[in-house]
Amino acid sequence: MKLFLIRHAESVDNVAQLYAGLRDSLLTNHGVLQAECLGQHLAARGLRFTDIFASDLKRAFKTADAIRLAQPMNDQRGLSYTLQILSTPLLREQDFGALEGVSYVASRQVPADVKVDLETKDRMVVRAEQFLDDYLIPVLAIEDVSQDPVVAVVSHGIFLNVLWRQLLRRFTPSSITAPPDILPADRRTSVEYLAWGNTAFLELDLGRALPHAGRQPGIPDNNIAPGTLPSPPVPLLSQWRLTLVAINARDHLTAIAKRTGGGIGSSRYDEGQKKIDNYFIRKVP
Repeated sequence: MKLFLIRHAESVDNVAQLYAGLRDSLLTNHGVLQAECLGQHLAARGLRFTDIFASDLKRAFKTADAIRLAQPMNDQRGLSYTLQILSTPLLREQDFGALEGVSYVASRQVPADVKVDLETKDRMVVRAEQFLDDYLIPVLAIEDVSQDPVVAVVSHGIFLNVLWRQLLRRFTPSSITAPPDILPADRRTSVEYLAWGNTAFLELDLGRALPHAGRQPGIPDNNIAPGTLPSPPVPLLSQWRLTLVAINARDHLTAIAKRTGGGIGSSRYDEGQKKIDNYFIRKVP
């Protein structure tokens, strides 16, 4: 299985620097372009998604839809198929309670005695575990020799970190590997705690472990610094291996990084307006 954990594109509240957990912030014009570039990039790599899961909040669902729309109409066997997005509130961002819609700066002035009622880490862990058990793990159980699953999970920055850590706990430390060039330069930095920019993704390969311990063909020896992985009490995916392929990948944004940020690009996207490229591409008469 190839698995992509993806953060949504730039939203209006991202630009305004407002707390937006359950607050259903829309994408900016620049965010829509980010999502389109992401979808085109993944499709150009020849990736044919079998499953797309997304938070039901608009900024995540619209990003997932851009991935879906960029996919070809036929699968690798030449057969037509309809790819659907399965949205679920389990993938929503942390609920910021009374801080929803409050600016980062203003939040520093909130009196200490005011009950903010943030969603706790433990409550997010429960959601993450339920998503793994009810949605992702069943995909692993599907035995389809004609096509390996290629799965996208589109969610939010804070929750993705929680989901990633819970997924990591399903594997034995010796079954987790990563190419040296994608690991942080400081090996003391834990791979548990990762960052996601807008439309950035964590790319993972999951496969059946070989029956004998030790080095596996095509996979480097475990090169993750000791003490950087969580220690699961009972690994639930002990027969599987996990390889980190890319962390916070966002090469697809290189061409637009300086083209539409700010100004019109930072405005809320209106589906009834002209395509954003019309603002930036001069047509030849």
